[in-house]
Parts: sequence; structure tokens; C-alpha cells
Amino acid sequence: MKVITLNTWQERGPWERRWEIILQGLEKYRPEVVCFQEVFNEVWAVSLPNKTGLPYFYYPESPSGLLILSKHPIIQTDYLRLPTQSPTETYFRYLIYAAILIGDNPVRIFNTHLSWLPEEGIFRERQASEMLDFINSKGLSKESIMMGDFNAPPTANEIMMIKAQGWKDSYTIKHPDIPGCTWANDNPFAAGSSHVLPDRRIDYIFYQSQEISLKNLRECTMIWDKPESDALYASDHFGLLAEFN
Repeated sequence: MKVITLNTWQERGPWERRWEIILQGLEKYRPEVVCFQEVFNEVWAVSLPNKTGLPYFYYPESPSGLLILSKHPIIQTDYLRLPTQSPTETYFRYLIYAAILIGDNPVRIFNTHLSWLPEEGIFRERQASEMLDFINSKGLSKESIMMGDFNAPPTANEIMMIKAQGWKDSYTIKHPDIPGCTWANDNPFAAGSSHVLPDRRIDYIFYQSQEISLKNLRECTMIWDKPESDALYASDHFGLLAEFN
């Protein structure tokens, strides 16, 4: 089972060409589940099942910008508008949820995007707590994956809170000595941000497993981390791909 997460950077820059790169990547990697962030165009969002060949999708509200695409049937959905709002943001953050059925085994998929300024860790901590409460309210599940743009490095308190509840960081498990920066100023889209931000990994694929569908984490790697022949990157973030077998 392959899963992918990517912050798609809205419709900024040469967004149609960037989406060509994203779609070509999906054709190459052939994931079974994809979590996208910053997809605010509803017309574009609902066109993605046809464009990607992933027929099942969940896109609850365009203000969230969050989308789950799946090769497998989605049997349950829900979302949470996180109560904590950063004082520098005029919008709310969300967590969305879809349970997918792989054979006879349900797998819970969560997709999120937390507040972005590095100095606002206290608000991300509250958002992480709210997410975890919501996830726990869904009852016990043997298999769960939580993906997205957490806007915090692996050593941040909000990430440690998540790990303390048994969530495993796929990239750290496979690459414990490699930073794996998904936000990197080598990418001109990141370097051109309105705020100068340090290189760091802020995108994650967390999982919990009791060895059924997610029996073995085979790999977790960065994708869309190199420019195409026309020197164009897919987004201002790099993506992550995890493979379980």
C-alpha cells in the first residue's frame, strides 16, 4: 500500500504546469491513497478523481483546502474545524477523516494542515491536542495513517505530543540521520516566500498499526523534491511517499 501527502501551494505561480508535474508523479508512483493540502478550488478538487484514476474522494469544505483521494472504497467520513485559531490568521484550520476499506480491513486516514508561523508553536500544540481528541473519539482502530503539513519540525512539542500517543513518524523510522527537509530554500518557490523560513521537515506521514494492512513500513521517501527539465518544482513543499506491505 502506497500513500502520498503534498501541500499543493494553492493556485500560485504557474499552477497549471505545476499540476501537470503532480499528476505525472501520481501516474509514476501509483499510490492507493493521496492527501492533498491547499486545494481551495472546488471545481478543480472534484475533477481530480478522473484526473488521477483514484475514484473515491472526500472533500468536505473548500475553506479547509484538504482532500483525500483513494483507490479503495471510502466507508465513513467526518471533519473537524479546529477550535484554536492563530491570532495572525483570519481563517480556521481543519482535520478531515476518511475510513477506507482494503479487503476486509478498514484503515483510518486523517489529513490536516496546521498554523504556519514558526513562532506559533503554542497554537499548533493546542491544535494537535484537538486533533488527537477527535481521532480518539472515532474509537479504536488497528490501522490508522495521519498525513499532512504540520508546519513544525520533528523536535517541536506539537510533534512530540503526537508521537507520545503512539504515532510513528515514517520518515524518521527509515531515515533517522537525514533531516529530509520538505521545506527547502533550494526550491525557489520556498525561497520566494513572503517570510524567510528555515529549511526543515514540516510534512509527515504518521501511522499506527497492529500488523494487518500496515504490516511493514517498507520505505518513506521525499518526492517532487527535484525540478523538472524546465527547472520547475511541483510546489513550494516537497511531498512524501510511504509504502507498506
